[in-house]
Amino acid sequence: MKRPLLASLALALLCSPPVRAAAVDCPDRETLAPLLNRDGLFLGELHGSVEVPALVECLVRTLLAEAGGRRLTVALEVPRDALDEAHPFWRGQDGRASQAMVGLLRALKSLQAQQRLDLIGFAPPEAHPDQAAYEAAMARELDRTPPESFLIALAGNFHASGGDAGFIAPTAGLRPAGALLQRRMAHVLVAYREASESWFCMGSDCKVHALKPARSAAGKAPGLHALGENGYDHVFVLPRQTASPPAHSAPEPRPGASP
Repeated sequence: MKRPLLASLALALLCSPPVRAAAVDCPDRETLAPLLNRDGLFLGELHGSVEVPALVECLVRTLLAEAGGRRLTVALEVPRDALDEAHPFWRGQDGRASQAMVGLLRALKSLQAQQRLDLIGFAPPEAHPDQAAYEAAMARELDRTPPESFLIALAGNFHASGGDAGFIAPTAGLRPAGALLQRRMAHVLVAYREASESWFCMGSDCKVHALKPARSAAGKAPGLHALGENGYDHVFVLPRQTASPPAHSAPEPRPGASP
């Protein structure tokens, strides 16, 4: 049984950027039961959608409403000091700094203020010599979470894979953060079964990108399904993704500045 939940992705603040809300079919605790005997859920997404932040919020609220006594920790792929909306991170053009993600941040901070969960960022703020070092640093951040808590982590779909994610980044020997964790996580890929859109950057090209239907969602109804490939135990299928633009527009170039 599923119940629709409207993600509260807007606050009445005149100085705030507009945030779009999305309705998603949120799985109930019975549907999630096969995942709850682990130490947490590691959700892998394609950044820059309206729907994925809404899904994360509804999962959080489902687990809080029907908690089994474990403390809940939510981890976002942002620097650990970027949980303040005024941080420069949220003025970036990356899909991780979208309007929908700002809405999710606000909702989670409200729940944290009520002492209902702990919120952390796990993207390393410091530079790393290569991608392997970056993945290892992210895994270390997540493994600092108290072992008695249940962890919900959201990251890009390479980082969240628990094994061979060569379908995304075919680099020999490169292990994603999810494969380096000491915690025993359920790895859940978020996919879409119809042509979709997301806002993300390819190099310096940050814009809405058109997406073909995800292969991992083919032939599956919306909702949670066993997967067992590319380092993911399960796939959560969305009907489609719609793009969420950055929380703040890119600054206008100064007159006379080089492009």
